[in-house]
Amino acid sequence: MKFKNLLFFVFVGLLWACEKDNASPIEDERIIIDGEVFTPTESSIKVLGKQLLITFTDGLKEVKIVTNDTLKGAYNILDEPLKPSTLLKATVEYTNGVDTYKGLSGTIILQKDGAVYSGEYDVELKSETDNLEIKINGGTFSNLESTVVDPLIANEAAINDSLDACYPKFDKFIQFEFLFDAVYSNQIALPDSSWSSIYEHTQNPSDEKIIKLWDDAWEIIYKMNLIILSADKNVSNELSKNELIAQAKTIRAYTAFKILEWFNSIPIVEELEGNLFSARNTNEEVVQWIINDVNAAMPNLPETWPSLEDKVTKTFAQGILSRINLYSENYLEAHTVNQEIINGGAYALSTATNFQKDNTEIFWGFAKGDYTEFNTFFTKGDFVPVIRYTETILSSAETAYYTTGQGAALNYINMLKQRSGETELVNVDLDIIYEQYKTELSLEGDIFLIMKRFSKAEDELQIQNYQFVLPIPLTVLDNNPDISQNPGY
Repeated sequence: MKFKNLLFFVFVGLLWACEKDNASPIEDERIIIDGEVFTPTESSIKVLGKQLLITFTDGLKEVKIVTNDTLKGAYNILDEPLKPSTLLKATVEYTNGVDTYKGLSGTIILQKDGAVYSGEYDVELKSETDNLEIKINGGTFSNLESTVVDPLIANEAAINDSLDACYPKFDKFIQFEFLFDAVYSNQIALPDSSWSSIYEHTQNPSDEKIIKLWDDAWEIIYKMNLIILSADKNVSNELSKNELIAQAKTIRAYTAFKILEWFNSIPIVEELEGNLFSARNTNEEVVQWIINDVNAAMPNLPETWPSLEDKVTKTFAQGILSRINLYSENYLEAHTVNQEIINGGAYALSTATNFQKDNTEIFWGFAKGDYTEFNTFFTKGDFVPVIRYTETILSSAETAYYTTGQGAALNYINMLKQRSGETELVNVDLDIIYEQYKTELSLEGDIFLIMKRFSKAEDELQIQNYQFVLPIPLTVLDNNPDISQNPGY
């Protein structure tokens, strides 16, 4: 099924980078903005997926309006990038040849008759250089026919650049999710009052942290869809095409699994344009979607990249596959993947507690960067391990317990005891495995999922069953009548 797709500002950059059309002016229409005449042309309004891009020019001066939908209605101006789950919103940028002004607030009202648009707008803008504010009062346009633009990225070099630009956003999403998990599972003290509802488990569908978690995840998924579709159509070299698609499918799989963990059944989205009334898929369907992505990606990912390229790897994809099978209680499948990683011999347990890029455990990770809120609580080094070998050993203990027996599970736990210099155990049970997970993987983004899997969340956090998942953001429900709320919210 498809999901309501409000395409993101990444596509805006793609379109604005395109060569301008040499369309002729519309002779019977003039737009007066701040005392200046702007002339619309036959290509002033372009449809890019589910966005409108409206451009008016006067020599070097230009007004750009981007809406997050193509419907008629009143669009409120945002001073930040458009998000997928907001109602009718827009951004405005005005360039006068010297300075650039960004929209702060205001409204754009669109009327629509087929592909023909009319509208009016009243916008406040602020200069990017000196904070000077100006107003666009009573701007109007009428009877402009829209043209449809192919949203796909045109060539291999541009697709590579776009994918490279997505990695920092993916890193930031992972850091935020790690922080969210640490707060929700009460691993750390309350960072500040904005996290109170998450720490106390009193969240609601309008909670800004929950909206951010949902929105940022879908932004990444949509961007990966763009990479996949663009590479499939516009990259002729099969090796390059498969490598690009493999990276994008791995990132999409990791991200989709995270929102599946937090929100339960979610829509499956593989296109750039979605149906307004798409419903949530079942957990089983989403799990299979993630498994299919990872299985398709693994043969086309290297074990390592050149030293300066921090891109997802084959073993990272295997780690996702192990996690999703464990989540689904497919213990034999998860154990098989773990054994492939162990028998591959490329990774080993490390005694280091301060992670660096060359650590022998890390399947894939990234430098911490300047995310202050994350850096305050993550004190395990300068490099963030997203999935690492210790998790494979823990997962092997858990899956062995259910498949090959307690003896094998004990051997894996004792590998970790030996690493830390602790006395080896003579027996093992699920409680011991659970405590070892909490000891080894604290602050690494998965503790609440582990609590749920071992049936510990209710007692340790004093929460009810419905709080095992988060509420679907209210803005998502408003935009998508066929999306149902999680029980209890």
